[in-house]
This record gives sequence, structure tokens and C-alpha cells, in this order.
Amino acid sequence: VCNGSIVNWPSTGVVVTNAPSGGFVSVNCQCERLRLTGNGGGGLLLGGGSSVIACLAVSNGLVSGGYGILVSGQSTVKDCVAQQNSVSGGFASMGPGSVFVGCSSGSNFTGYFLGGGGRISDCVAAFNSSRGIDTGPGCSVSGCAAFYNGSDGIFIAEGGTVKDCTAKWNGGDGIEGTTHCYAMGNTCDGNTGAGIRAGSGSNRIDSNSVTANATGIDCGGTVDNFVIRNSAHANTVSPFNFPA
Repeated sequence: VCNGSIVNWPSTGVVVTNAPSGGFVSVNCQCERLRLTGNGGGGLLLGGGSSVIACLAVSNGLVSGGYGILVSGQSTVKDCVAQQNSVSGGFASMGPGSVFVGCSSGSNFTGYFLGGGGRISDCVAAFNSSRGIDTGPGCSVSGCAAFYNGSDGIFIAEGGTVKDCTAKWNGGDGIEGTTHCYAMGNTCDGNTGAGIRAGSGSNRIDSNSVTANATGIDCGGTVDNFVIRNSAHANTVSPFNFPA
């Protein structure tokens, strides 16, 4: 599906199905250069193994909910923009192994939601009312910027990696990892919570800059984290918080 506009449709703008009743979402689809605006449901819904390139999704889902662009696992979304999809969020993959690259998500509910084993790179999440980037287990987030989101800038679940990202002026933590996560080379500045928070143990937090947050790096209440070569300055409560 290429080169078109779907505007003010009462339900989802584009749903690619393989059944006349619309009961099944097709896999291995490709959408390019679509403008999806003001649709009552989501903007775009595709099955697994799909490709979405250079699409724009604005103000969808305001009637019945839905993401700007929603794919299933093992899909790639590249060079797309999602804005003001305020009920569900901008981008989402509900299955494992998807990739988001070079996308911008702003003024949605959640900026990006990524199922397990996926990757987000060179993306921006700004002014979303919940988390900027929210990932499942085993995901990689690299080269991304998250700022002015209402909750955490970047959240990584078990076994995830966040590297070379910037998280600034978020309403929660700049970066939060649960357990077995790796945070390296990130800049976290001016976040309401911690610059980087370890939600549990067995994380490595290495070579990050944390400035002007409430707490620079917060491992309070968790043990067995490895914290090394970080720089913390001008954090209002404490540069570091470790369990006693």
C-alpha cells in the first residue's frame, strides 16, 4: 500500500487483512508514504514481518483508541512520524523481534512500545504523556533522544541494553532498567526522578553522565549492581544512592 491519505475514517485508517470479514491481520505487508490523520481507531495496523517506511500518523485513535502505527513481531518501521495519538500511543510492536529506526514520536500517550527482543535506534520521543520509550525483555535502545515525556524517558525490561542515548527533562526517571540490563554512554540531565534507576539487581551501569536530576544514579533497595566510570554533578538530592 503506497502513496495515499486516509483521513477522518471512523475506525482504523489502514488494516491489511487476509479474510473478507477482516478477522485476520495479514503478515509480510509493505506500506510506504501514507498519511493517516484523524481516524477514529488507530492509523495503521499490520501483521508480523511487515515493513513501514516514511508514513505519517497524526491524531488517530481519539474515538475508540489505537496506536498511530501498530505492527506485530519481526517487522521494521523506518523514517516515520507519529504525533498526537493520545489514547494509546505513537508506535507499537506487539510481538518480538521488531525494529524501529529513524522515527519521531511526539505528543502521544506512550511514544514507543516494543515487544521483547527488538531494537530502537536513532529515534526521538518527546512530549508524550507517559513513557517516551517502553520496551519488553531483551531489547536494544541506541542513539535515541527522550525529552519532556510525562513519565520515564526510556524504560528497559530484563536483559535490555540502552546505549548512547540522551534523556532530558522527563517527568520520571531519565532511564530505568529492571534487571540484567546494561546502560552505557548515556546522558541524563534534568529529569524529575533519577538520571538512571536500577529497579532490581544484576545491572551494569557504565560510563554515563548524570546531571541536575533528583538522584544521579539510584540503586536504592537493590543489590548486586555494577556501577563504574560514571560522572554525576549537580543532582539535587544525591549523586548516587546505594543500599546500605
